[in-house]
Amino acid sequence: MQIELEVIEGPSQGSRYEFDGYQAFVLGRAAKGASDFRIPTDPYFSRYHMLFEFAGGHCVLRDMDSRNGVFVNDQRIQEATLSDGDLIRAGRSVLRVHVVQHDDPLWPAHAPPPCEGDRLGRYKLLGCIAEGAQGSIFEATGGADGGRVALKVLHPHAGTGTKAKQYFEREVEILAALRHPRIVPLIESGREGPRLWLAMDLIEGPNLEELVDLEGPLDPGLARRFAVQVLEALLYAHAKRVIHRDLKPVNLLVQRREEVADILIADFGLARPSQELGLQPLTATGEMRGTPQFMPPEQVMNAKHAGPASDLYGLGATLYWALTKAWHIEGNPDSGNVWQLILGGQRVPVTERVPDLPQDLAHVIETCLAKEARNRFQSAAAALRALGLDDPDGEAVTRG
Repeated sequence: MQIELEVIEGPSQGSRYEFDGYQAFVLGRAAKGASDFRIPTDPYFSRYHMLFEFAGGHCVLRDMDSRNGVFVNDQRIQEATLSDGDLIRAGRSVLRVHVVQHDDPLWPAHAPPPCEGDRLGRYKLLGCIAEGAQGSIFEATGGADGGRVALKVLHPHAGTGTKAKQYFEREVEILAALRHPRIVPLIESGREGPRLWLAMDLIEGPNLEELVDLEGPLDPGLARRFAVQVLEALLYAHAKRVIHRDLKPVNLLVQRREEVADILIADFGLARPSQELGLQPLTATGEMRGTPQFMPPEQVMNAKHAGPASDLYGLGATLYWALTKAWHIEGNPDSGNVWQLILGGQRVPVTERVPDLPQDLAHVIETCLAKEARNRFQSAAAALRALGLDDPDGEAVTRG
């Protein structure tokens, strides 16, 4: 799917904006650099006026608490699914929506969902262990020596179109290149009829969200250990020019061996090579190509803006939550104004909630959470040095 917005009335009449189903962005009067899409000369446009995102093969428009509202076909909306020919009015501007579908009969959009007992390649599906907007993850048998694997199966609507197939193949290429002890590895991938799938190592143990929900906030010592392990994995991935873009507690898997706990990064489904600013992979999980409360402001403005500092923000937000079970921004992340809070809300210092947190760990979390990407650590190596690791490099292996 591709969307074209044509300004047919207002100060920017004649302007056109094009984006496809793997992008999400804010449209407003924001200063250049904040958004790739602006209507700067309409005085009745708010700085951050409306948000466009794709989910489930549809384009959804949301009002970002703009001063003068958003109207679709003369009806004021808070949220609306856009169709071809819709007219959007905001301020003195009117935009016409053009929707172009890119269907490919080889990649049908409708197929029965996978279920227990199905076979994909050499694998037999057992129970579903996770669900997302773009796919499901099953435990499956058929791995080496009859072992079990985690099999990620994409929903049919995520696999329609030649372009989607290219994104899937690119994701496989990215994952195949990542071999690090703190990154869940890809085993193989394939296609069975309309279903695309990825086989990965099955990690026995909870994700970080489940661990904290079960046992309570992390001890600062364990949080520090996890921080170092994730930073070393990011250092490795960033050296290969791969950005994760969706670091959050459910994507960090905890592996326990006797009395030792380690952490692995999972779901590089949003990952992309940092040089390919226009490419956003097939298996994006919806919701602005990330999860709101762990997402940096620049990624809200336009997903193409994500870089290494964006991953560090995600890590900082995750560590903050794991230590406090609270959001780092004043307000409710489940409220309707979460996007405005991310862009303009006030951060609560982590030491207000964990007064005895070691100074170096608090400093790393606060620096990672800087609103402006330029004020964060510019590399995982810099964050590791701030934690006292003097000699990090791109091939670092986690210390014991």
